[in-house]
Amino acid sequence: MRACSTNGPGDLALALHQRIGTLIYDEGLVRRALSHRSSVPSDHSESYERLEFLGDAVLGFAICEWLYRECPHLSEGEMAKRRAYLASEPVLAEAARSARLDDLIILGPTLAASGERQRASIQADVVEALIGAVYLNRGMRSARGLVRRLLRRAMRRMSLDDFDPDCKTRLQELTQSRWGGLPTYEMSPPTGLPHQPTFTAVVRMGDRVLGTGHGPSKKAAQQEAARAALATLDIEDTNNG
Repeated sequence: MRACSTNGPGDLALALHQRIGTLIYDEGLVRRALSHRSSVPSDHSESYERLEFLGDAVLGFAICEWLYRECPHLSEGEMAKRRAYLASEPVLAEAARSARLDDLIILGPTLAASGERQRASIQADVVEALIGAVYLNRGMRSARGLVRRLLRRAMRRMSLDDFDPDCKTRLQELTQSRWGGLPTYEMSPPTGLPHQPTFTAVVRMGDRVLGTGHGPSKKAAQQEAARAALATLDIEDTNNG
């Protein structure tokens, strides 16, 4: 790659453009947004941490604006739950994997050798840092567009009237009140590409399978399994009613 330059986009900025659809014209800013502190041990100000701080605020605003405009039927409390979900680590890490950002993340030699580019917390941090970098270089309009592209799949789920960001808690409350016990989750080995795995979870109550779910992480798969279980139990209640 060409040497880092703050005068225009270089190879790293152009490669990033192919992944996220937004060109950041400052190569130095791009490098900073992708650099974990382990890659710049002598000067952590050159890591993505400050941009991550800024990007977190920009992300929060963009999400709140989208919820306000696109979901007029939601109450303040319901919007708050969805905002927390959209800005959560699993969702941001899913966005990073979908955009194939992992091989662009700059780590120190030890972390790079141990496969830390796949760590969800690092992937989520980089997404926030990139949002901050786009805001600084291209303005709020471009940052808003980036947020919507990265979170398109999660936002689509937000549009469902029956969406609940914490189905596991709801299912636990239901099984506790109905059967006096808690469900258990069984995980299958992940499938798919190493940088974009798919996890499968099965939720049981005793010997009975209540639901199956798939997702980009164990947590997401368990939430989807709980959502499927709630739907099944709701249908049974309706039929028995």
